[in-house]
Amino acid sequence: MSDPQFDIFVGLTGHIASAISDLMPDLRECEGVLGRFDAARLEQQSVVAPAVLVSLIDARQSAGFAGGVVTFDLSLAAFIVTKDQRGLPRDIGAANICTALAKLIPFENWSWESLGAGQGVRIQPLVTSAVRRSKLSLWAVTWSQPCTLNPIPVGDTLPLELYVRGLNESDEFEEVTP
Repeated sequence: MSDPQFDIFVGLTGHIASAISDLMPDLRECEGVLGRFDAARLEQQSVVAPAVLVSLIDARQSAGFAGGVVTFDLSLAAFIVTKDQRGLPRDIGAANICTALAKLIPFENWSWESLGAGQGVRIQPLVTSAVRRSKLSLWAVTWSQPCTLNPIPVGDTLPLELYVRGLNESDEFEEVTP
């Protein structure tokens, strides 16, 4: 993404949801949301199942490199909401969506140069009595996505410096410019 108005902490979840929607066109709802999704939120928010709701849970600095490049690990979640359909029980439907996401996420950077491939995919059924009473199934697929907020633009050349050591220990390093 090169649009300066696009903020990773707000726009990324919608961007991922759009990619998931393209992969699973039978979803009735697929969108980015803010924060965690649980049974209480499911009772408050209208969701049309089957649905996938993508959320950024948190972002933590992971490393810093020369040249001012700082990386973060983004904790993301896709919350899956399903209901019983003819011939497809809600839990099996949710598990099928989770399986598709588990196959997709480890290889995806969502066509964004500042993101690495997803890592540490985890699938969690969020089964509670409140969810069961609602006749829905709620699952979460969570993962970590490495990210840099200031990537080196693709196509930019990096300066190349080579240092050669002399044969004797008393020799000093000499910079060689290609």
